[in-house]
Amino acid sequence: MTLQTNNIGDGQFAPGYTIDSYITDRLMAGSKNLVTTPGTLGAGKIQRGTVLGQITATGQFITCIKTAIDGSAVPCGVLVDDADASIAAVPCYVYTSGEFNANAISFDASWTIATLQPALRQSGINLKLTSAALSNADPT
Repeated sequence: MTLQTNNIGDGQFAPGYTIDSYITDRLMAGSKNLVTTPGTLGAGKIQRGTVLGQITATGQFITCIKTAIDGSAVPCGVLVDDADASIAAVPCYVYTSGEFNANAISFDASWTIATLQPALRQSGINLKLTSAALSNADPT
């Protein structure tokens, strides 16, 4: 553990310490190597773990919608970090291979886990159903 030093100037002396903790979002679900690729997020404010499709004409990634006709109906990746392309397209990274927790990913309502699992497997992405008992709650 590393303690953080805060310099106190002309004011009240406040001794203390801070502790950083990491609480996982449990997106990863296995030991399969993760593969990422840089890309461009074409539209929307999208959160980490969202299943993406790729627009054929532009190569941009957007939320994968099963009924889309622009090429993005084919799920091909999972967004690495939150990104906001609501005003303009932004650079992003996309997981194109790995094992992910089916309970932690986000996807459009046009999909179900049962239909999304085999579709993502074609891209090298495996979804695992993990125990619902897992929690992101603070362990203290």
